[in-house]
Amino acid sequence: AYAVEPELTKKEKRYRDFAERLDRLDHDFLSTRERIYANKKRAFELELERLDRGDHPEYLERVLLLEMARRSAVRHAELLRAHQEASARALYDREAAASAFDYDAEQQRLKARMLANLEDRRKRLRAERESFDINAD
Repeated sequence: AYAVEPELTKKEKRYRDFAERLDRLDHDFLSTRERIYANKKRAFELELERLDRGDHPEYLERVLLLEMARRSAVRHAELLRAHQEASARALYDREAAASAFDYDAEQQRLKARMLANLEDRRKRLRAERESFDINAD
């Protein structure tokens, strides 16, 4: 036989309605929380996949910034090398010119000293010859 439910009072009906609403709200909250968690988890997994593939937008942006910084550093290094080469070449050219000038000047002084020595020897030789001629007479 069937059990007959007793009639509920107005207060009991209201209590039951509130309890049912609380159960629905609790169920809705839990299902919403699970859906949000699942969505965030999937978004995280997709982000990891994109990062693994190398097409993650933030990763690409940072790689681009790194590449630009690397190119800039290489360009600065090339400019520094070119400047150092030009400075070294200019220093070499100045030192080579100074060395050539010093060589020419020293060569002229040596030539002048040797000519002076030869002139002195010639004068002494003439003097000796004149002295010899005078003594021979």
